[in-house]
Amino acid sequence: MRVIAFFVRHVRNAPVVAVFFLAVLLSDSATAQFPFVKYSGNPVLPKGEYPEWNFVANSDPFLILDNDTLKMWFTGCGTLMPDTVVRPWIGYAWSINGINWTMHPDNPVFGHSASGWDSYSTETVSILKRPDAPPERRYMMWYAGAESDEMYDIGFAYSPDGYQWTRFENNPVILKGDSSSWKHVIEGPCVIAVEDTLKMWFAGVDSIASGQPTDFRGSIGYAWSLDGEAWNEYPDNPVMMGGEYGSYDYALTGDPHVIYINGIYHMWYASRETWSDPQHQVGYASSPDGITWSRHTEPVLTAGAPGAWDVCIASFPGILYTGGAFHMWYTGLSEWPLPLPDPYFYEIGYATAPANGISEQEMGEGVSLTVYPNPSTTAVTISAPNIDSGFCATVYSIDGRIVRELSSEDEHSIVWDRKNSTAGFVPSGIYVVVVQAENGFLKSTICLLD
Repeated sequence: MRVIAFFVRHVRNAPVVAVFFLAVLLSDSATAQFPFVKYSGNPVLPKGEYPEWNFVANSDPFLILDNDTLKMWFTGCGTLMPDTVVRPWIGYAWSINGINWTMHPDNPVFGHSASGWDSYSTETVSILKRPDAPPERRYMMWYAGAESDEMYDIGFAYSPDGYQWTRFENNPVILKGDSSSWKHVIEGPCVIAVEDTLKMWFAGVDSIASGQPTDFRGSIGYAWSLDGEAWNEYPDNPVMMGGEYGSYDYALTGDPHVIYINGIYHMWYASRETWSDPQHQVGYASSPDGITWSRHTEPVLTAGAPGAWDVCIASFPGILYTGGAFHMWYTGLSEWPLPLPDPYFYEIGYATAPANGISEQEMGEGVSLTVYPNPSTTAVTISAPNIDSGFCATVYSIDGRIVRELSSEDEHSIVWDRKNSTAGFVPSGIYVVVVQAENGFLKSTICLLD
């Protein structure tokens, strides 16, 4: 994300258009995408204290769910004595609930090399855990590296455990372009495995005017690989440029996070209307092939209210899909303009959204489950009108713990009063309800707001 600070320093002529952002219900032919609900206790991963390795920033989270453990790799920025240079590093933390995080005791787990293309910084990572890979390559990482604080390439590293990393000897694996390229500056890789192919989307910024549509704009490119080392870049990159003039993502469409579900690629990305407006937010797009993208016209996560910890930036997301919901960890910033040069103060927050439109039904044909109102601020009604007799429903928290068990012997609906099994009211967030009957079960999500 330091690329953004670099670009702000060097580009001052992007057009300015005022625009109002509304968090509204969004939909397209693939799936409805709800706005994300922010956790009220944010940030969940605040920056460290001076002069720690992350005293100016925790940012750019990337997560995997490994059995019952959430594992996060992120960009920290600070000093690591006796090196007094403020620079980005890569940290690692884990959690059970996504809110309370334990830092690895040997952080940062990955940093700059002694010389060469990534001797200044390493940041904006993407992680894959491959159970079928050789033990020493169980974890695979792609990251942005730089020899100065301005120009980046993308490298590759591997690890047996997620915190002891070995650099690929032939780095970098994706190179920045020349001064006329759409990817004159690159960062923010996201890599996923689809069958036997690794697919990468990455951010590029065209910071020099050369008469191209990408001039002074951030875009997203695509590449594919069989081994994570040798990459084939799509010949018609970028696959997604900024939106129309005046849109919330006109200047910046970058730092993508992609998830593949039921034949559809879902992308969340960093967005910005102009380079002079500090607000970064999160956009959403979907694609049948990972190349042709259909974007929503409004952001799905917006910057915070005046005085909030994320009033300037609420962006650069890491996404997981689990428990019938999308879970986002994102980068927040409260201060603008940045006190350049360093430091600048980024922290990581958490938000959730129901995965509306992605079916989890596992019951006979014609059987349906309805939860209304949804989202709700009070009680919700759980209705299964096609079940012949009464049914049972279990409400779970996002980490799989039972919140409340409900039953109805003769009716086709149950009212959940937003209380847990000890009669206490549950906080805002995403909950999963599972309805059981003789011929199977249905699963849905409940979004509760304060």
